[in-house]
Amino acid sequence: MSRAPRPRAALSRAGLSCAGLSRLAAPVAGALGAAVLLAGCAGLQPGAAVVVGDEVVTEDTLSEASEALCTYFEPQLEQQQQAVPLLEVRRSAAVLLALRSAVEQLAEEYDASPTSDFNREVVRLRGLAETLPEDEREAFVEVQSAQVYVPTTLSEIGSAVLGDEQADLTVRTAAGLRELADFLRESEVEFSPSIGMRVEVAEIPEEPTLEDVNALIGGFFQPTDTSASVPVTDLAVAADGDAGQAAAALPAEQRCG
Repeated sequence: MSRAPRPRAALSRAGLSCAGLSRLAAPVAGALGAAVLLAGCAGLQPGAAVVVGDEVVTEDTLSEASEALCTYFEPQLEQQQQAVPLLEVRRSAAVLLALRSAVEQLAEEYDASPTSDFNREVVRLRGLAETLPEDEREAFVEVQSAQVYVPTTLSEIGSAVLGDEQADLTVRTAAGLRELADFLRESEVEFSPSIGMRVEVAEIPEEPTLEDVNALIGGFFQPTDTSASVPVTDLAVAADGDAGQAAAALPAEQRCG
């Protein structure tokens, strides 16, 4: 299946101007169902944390996701007497939300739906979120479920590209991954300077293993500070060793744990 041309006039479709986006960013982002705003202006607008193609992840949405992740992992970090810099939490959340946004846009192009694996993961995460304050639960599920949404939906996109739903899972996911790589190359993707991330799209091997695919998904976004790390799958990993001990010395408002 050939890729349809990507629309670049999302603001006009939504009836919004660049100024309107600025005014709406903060109040709209308060609702999880409006985690992203349509975008069509070059560069980051006020209230935007990440631009991904025709969508914007707002600062409010990123803050809600970061706070929910911190709340969830904090007991484990405190038990280990470790901490994670809040910047790392924000970067992790930004990467997951950016990946989800990109894949959602691709899924719309290819009419690909979330899989049963993703639906089961959402149910599981909703159970875990019961330990969180009520106002953080949806944000937690939204950001954490991206870890399953992205690879499983890429496999559905790959099926559409190949025209073969019976192809091997790795083959289908790799085909979807190539579409994602093309999308990131062709689309505007920009992080707020306060997040300090950049796009780095690697070539997809002709016959990647499932491990290759997972590594490539996590490697599309890299810190502009090359000494930093982005623990996308488990923030507790960032608390190990000297880095965690150094983070524990940060002021409370700059760390998680």
